[in-house]
Amino acid sequence: MSNYDFSDISAHVADPTRLAALRAVALLDSPAEEAFDRLTRLASQFADAPVSLVSLVDSDRQFFKSCRGLPEPWQSRRETPLSHSFCQYNRIANKPLIVEDARVHPFFKDNPAIKDLNVIAYLGIPLATVDGYILGSFCVIDSKPRKWTTAQISVIEDLAASVMTEVQLRSEVRTRTSAEKRIQEKHEELCRAHQDLQRESEERLRTAEQLRLMDQMLIQQGRLAAMGEMISNIAHQWRQPLNVLALLAQDIPMTYRLGELD
Repeated sequence: MSNYDFSDISAHVADPTRLAALRAVALLDSPAEEAFDRLTRLASQFADAPVSLVSLVDSDRQFFKSCRGLPEPWQSRRETPLSHSFCQYNRIANKPLIVEDARVHPFFKDNPAIKDLNVIAYLGIPLATVDGYILGSFCVIDSKPRKWTTAQISVIEDLAASVMTEVQLRSEVRTRTSAEKRIQEKHEELCRAHQDLQRESEERLRTAEQLRLMDQMLIQQGRLAAMGEMISNIAHQWRQPLNVLALLAQDIPMTYRLGELD
């Protein structure tokens, strides 16, 4: 205990990378869950401690994912300000924070948690990610002074490891769910793209058919125009000799034409 470093705790709590890791597990302000409550019950039973907590240390508070035995209103609130937190001082992975009597401890003796939460004896195990970020603490608390045995420390360490297993499982499920959602969204996007291509293809086919019909109409119109021109030419060619005959007929004397009639 004397080798535990409490210096610059505010920098540790406010570390952006630690807070990012805390938010990544998405447990802050989440409902109580039996998987975590079962572990706090076991901790109280094996350590013979009235209070046990899964405490997540945020930038300005500690939130209890599971809490057992806290006095009201803290039990219902499921959080306290950092002024009442021992758990924030769990900043080194695999190193328990052990307090036998906070009232005479040189660092904790003025902590308001002693009066408001009846925190006298404290045993906390850091909740560390695989990357070494400390999310908070799994702890047991007694309202009277006590020495924590090696066996009790070992049990609480094992249960803290189980807490992190539960956290990791939820992170994996959330990652898988997110991946499945992205796959589903991609599938829907591809379906929409396929439908758009189908509509575009159908539109192109309709346009091509319209162009084909227009081509046929233009061809037909061209044929009709050519036929009309040909008929006009033929008529013109026939008109020329008829005109000549008409002129000649005009030059023949009337008597001659009448004589021909006799």
